[in-house]
Amino acid sequence: MHSITIASPFVHQALAGAKPAGIDIEGLLRECGISPMVLRLGRARVTLAQFTCLLRALVARMDDEAVGMLERPQRRGYLEMMGHALISAPTLGEAWQRGVRYQNLFENSLSAELIEDDDSGMYRLTRLPGQTVRNSFIIEQTLMNMHRFHAWLTKSRIPIRRVTLDYPPPSHIDEYRYLFFGAPIYFNQPDISLTFDRALLNLPNKQTVETLATFVQRAPLDLFTPLSGASSLRGTIRAWIEAQMKEGLPSPSLEDAGDTFGIHPQTLRRRLRAEDATYQDIKAQARRDLAMHLLNETSDSVESIAIQVGFSEPSAFIRAFRGWTGLTPLGYRKG
Repeated sequence: MHSITIASPFVHQALAGAKPAGIDIEGLLRECGISPMVLRLGRARVTLAQFTCLLRALVARMDDEAVGMLERPQRRGYLEMMGHALISAPTLGEAWQRGVRYQNLFENSLSAELIEDDDSGMYRLTRLPGQTVRNSFIIEQTLMNMHRFHAWLTKSRIPIRRVTLDYPPPSHIDEYRYLFFGAPIYFNQPDISLTFDRALLNLPNKQTVETLATFVQRAPLDLFTPLSGASSLRGTIRAWIEAQMKEGLPSPSLEDAGDTFGIHPQTLRRRLRAEDATYQDIKAQARRDLAMHLLNETSDSVESIAIQVGFSEPSAFIRAFRGWTGLTPLGYRKG
């Protein structure tokens, strides 16, 4: 899904350690094709390619994979070396235990544990007293990194039962369903954790040193994309809607989706609701993100893009785009 977009609050948070480090933030944003206006518009979004560029540029300039968020820099190579420590583990459980031990070697703002009980496994983080955790971005990145890495290692989705966070819900709380694949998230909790089925710890490692090199090279891209072959129904439906639009076909209805996937529309609606989604929301998000992708990556006219994302009138597309981002399509393109 090359047209995935990221909400501007995550851009704000990712940059929090850059200003104290003397980084030219506006220049960095422009280097990645991001308008500085993104930082002033609460509804603005950036493409996944732009956000990945931003994170990679921050890591390179700061020599810090935690981008200034922790007590001490997490030097470049941290993820790669962790991968090499874990890649020979025979099972998910052994790999995760090694990952916890690796993290704790550095005693850098957060300590980690893997806790097992009768039916669940819990990955828990604890803030180290007196050490800096600049904002919640690094908490979420750490949870996501460990979950996505082990999901990649086992070629499994690793469904998350619940996530607990020890801070209040942010204004962009709706975005959090994408961070943790729709798992229930509880804020203002006494600890930071993600919980999953303990039986998953027996899953075998399906990766090699060779595939690890590719994973590291792509980082952090795979943090924000659905797992190959392990997509949710929501992700499957979204990919299908995007494919329909890219083929120039009419905007598909819920009934069209039901016919394509052999699911009665009411059943489809119910299954999407179980993933905290609706068909109309998925279609709107697919339209928004594809429109932003086309505005960034092509020279197609606004009129052409309006048609490509399923609007019969450019004026309706412009109104919708302003509602999504706070900018007109031309204003967004000009940055």
